[in-house]
Amino acid sequence: MVSFDEPKAAITADVKTGVLAVDLNADHLAWAERDRFGNPVATDGIPCVTYGKTTQQAVAIIEGAAIKRIQHARHVGKPLVLEKRDFTRKKGQLTEEDGARYARMLSSLSYKKILDARNARAVKEGVAVKMVNPAYTSVLGRINYANRYGLTVHQGAAMAIGRRAFDRFAKNPRTGKVQKVFGLRETPIGRTGRDGVKVITAPDGRGAQVTFPYPEWNARKPVWTLLGRVSRKMKETLAAQRMAEQLDPPQRMGAARPPDTPVVAAA
Repeated sequence: MVSFDEPKAAITADVKTGVLAVDLNADHLAWAERDRFGNPVATDGIPCVTYGKTTQQAVAIIEGAAIKRIQHARHVGKPLVLEKRDFTRKKGQLTEEDGARYARMLSSLSYKKILDARNARAVKEGVAVKMVNPAYTSVLGRINYANRYGLTVHQGAAMAIGRRAFDRFAKNPRTGKVQKVFGLRETPIGRTGRDGVKVITAPDGRGAQVTFPYPEWNARKPVWTLLGRVSRKMKETLAAQRMAEQLDPPQRMGAARPPDTPVVAAA
């Protein structure tokens, strides 16, 4: 028996060179590469279906996906960015709005296994890893990036995750609280129609779009207040759209709706 210390690769990547962000989903990992200014460079996805697989098969799939992203991050010389999620807690908060696919992901996919596989490979490859706050990344990705860059809603979420990696925090000497002192803006993008009403339009993930009024917001309040209102309104609109589709007659259910057809929510 012999043992030896494996030398660790020097970690050189920093957000100053850009980031490679990953969004975890029920059947794949969506990723987005950003440059040092936060602009998109490339986006795509990696299949990662673990539902119905044995433990060994699931581990192999997870490790394979982690290795691909780590190698990609090393190749472009950028850190890997993921959300800091607690899926154990999320299981107890699961609602019908999350959908059956998300429920299956929570029951079949071990987020800890992904983190362990990522950490082990990142150390070996010398790739820096950054964890960010996951709050409202899906909302921002769907509204701000999916339509704008022609991405899926999950790739848009990866864009939002990567954008948040540029945030810098420091303690306020007056209040003692930790606050963001530098970062990129995270305000939902809206548009004003001919009637003068400001609305938000976002893809529904099924080839159509939903439109709902832009919530009222006092700019002196934190942007999280606005994002919370937008999130609630978007969930209500998506739920109303799904209900309307279920109530459609059978002969209409098979008819495809044009991809640019908006579903407008009541004010």
